Amino acid sequence: MNPLIREVVTTVGLEKPARHIYRTLRAKGLTPWAPLVPEEAFSACVRQAVETLQELDPPEALGDYLEFGVSRGSSMACTYRILRSAGLRHMRLIGFDSFEGLPPEAEREGWAAGDFHSSYEATRRYLKRRRVDLDRVMLVKGWFKDTLTEKTRQDFQIGTASLIMVDCDIYSASKDVLNFCEPHIRRQAVVMFDDWGDREEKDEIGQKEAFAEFLADHPDLAAEPMPAYSPQARVFLVRRLPEGTERHSLKRAFESVPDPISLPKPAPGRAPTYHRVSDRNSYPHRLRQLLLQRNVVTAVSVAALAGMIAIGLYTQEALVELLGEYWGRNNKFGDLTTN
Repeated sequence: MNPLIREVVTTVGLEKPARHIYRTLRAKGLTPWAPLVPEEAFSACVRQAVETLQELDPPEALGDYLEFGVSRGSSMACTYRILRSAGLRHMRLIGFDSFEGLPPEAEREGWAAGDFHSSYEATRRYLKRRRVDLDRVMLVKGWFKDTLTEKTRQDFQIGTASLIMVDCDIYSASKDVLNFCEPHIRRQAVVMFDDWGDREEKDEIGQKEAFAEFLADHPDLAAEPMPAYSPQARVFLVRRLPEGTERHSLKRAFESVPDPISLPKPAPGRAPTYHRVSDRNSYPHRLRQLLLQRNVVTAVSVAALAGMIAIGLYTQEALVELLGEYWGRNNKFGDLTTN
């Protein structure tokens, strides 16, 4: 939320309903969205993972990309681009997400329920805007306890999984995800964790402990660390060991941290370029311009909207529809249903 807007609505005592409005609009794709992964480094990491897998198996033997915790779809869009450039058009991208943010039980593990909420429709619009072929993407909506099932395996005909992204943050969900993926790791797979060790500072368990327990339960799997894309992430090449093969110490695999992904340096005299989610004609860019030009008007407007919700004049859902219809009808920000 814009700092000035926050100050105004706090002053008039409407911060809570205004925050609800903002989160609802954000989940529906009606506010700017910052990628949740460093896209350039993440893309380099996926490229290295694909190259490693191709050294071990022919390209046609590689299986699906499974992502758990899709949110708006930044990492999925990056992965799609790398797979396409590698000519791996047979690999499907299957994303699992509640599309309602983190579950209520996440609060017991140090996270806020509802965080990272992006609606199913907003995620599909985002992927389409990033030129992702939606025919290759399958989004599985629902809580993991309802979707990580044998029925899902059969419905989506999931066979080999070669790339696995575990971005569901909390320990219990990460453990469920790994157990679901285990039968789909045939010879090897690259497994990426986006929130490795995040909870250690607070003396709480997280993805690190979930993976350690998973490997302890499956002694026929070995993990070799690979360069990661951010300090809090970890990436492993997980291999299925031949029967009778002794596994190396898990402690060595967990404590060995390879150098992070190295990105190419920009040419002398040129600033590095980064992918922008939206161009100058998109709704998020024009909204930012509006906030810069008319902060006070915008703040008062948000406060008024918050008041409408506070007195029960509109529900959050009704306001979202009302704003979408108004902005679209008056061409203030373009067609919100396609941006």
